[in-house]
Amino acid sequence: MLDRALYLQQQGYQVNVKTFCEKQLTPRNILILANIN
Repeated sequence: MLDRALYLQQQGYQVNVKTFCEKQLTPRNILILANIN
């Protein structure tokens, strides 16, 4: 997942990585927010 965030950043996006729910609910609780600069 961090490789995806790094790729987006290298392509000119402003990237934020956050959690959006409790890990007990789902192990895939990471959200990648990307905005083009």
